[in-house]
Order: sequence, then C-alpha cells, then structure tokens
Amino acid sequence: MESLRVRRDRAHAALSGLPGVAVQLPQGALYLFPDASEWMASHGVASDGELVARLRDEAGVKTLSGGAFGAPGHLRLSIAAPSAELEKGVERLKSFFGA
Repeated sequence: MESLRVRRDRAHAALSGLPGVAVQLPQGALYLFPDASEWMASHGVASDGELVARLRDEAGVKTLSGGAFGAPGHLRLSIAAPSAELEKGVERLKSFFGA
C-alpha cells in the first residue's frame, strides 16, 4: 500500500496547482476526485461528461465523470495505474488545463 500512497501524493501535488481545479487529498481511496467546475465555467464546458470526452480526445487521458458519482463538475482519476502511466497522464492533464 505504500506504493499507492506515494502515487496518490505525487499525483495530488502535481494536480493541486492546476488553474481552476481544486483537488482534495483522499484518505485511503484509489482515486483522486478533482473539482473542475471553475475551469469548466471559464472555458465554456457545459458538463463533466463533455470534459471527460475532451480529455479523452484532446489529451489522451481516460477519466470518469463525477456526475456519475453524484458530484457534477468533478472528475474521478484512478491512481492504481503503474507509476509511469500515472505520471504520463498527470503531465497530459497539466498540459490540457494550462499549467
């Protein structure tokens, strides 16, 4: 479980500085659940489903819609991927969100 904590902490630290995105540090979860609603509003993105599609198509990052979990405007990001893949995804997210 130590490797998951390290992945969580690294991904959280990297994503915490994204403009318009708020990321809480989860306690024991295998995913991050960033709130992208501010970014979405300032970029004309109508729903987290639209954001998920754009992330897939434009950044090559697979995420889940927070709306599916009762939290519109959020994304669900798994940290269970191998470290190299997670780091690549985080870099793509940073580029997409303009960090």
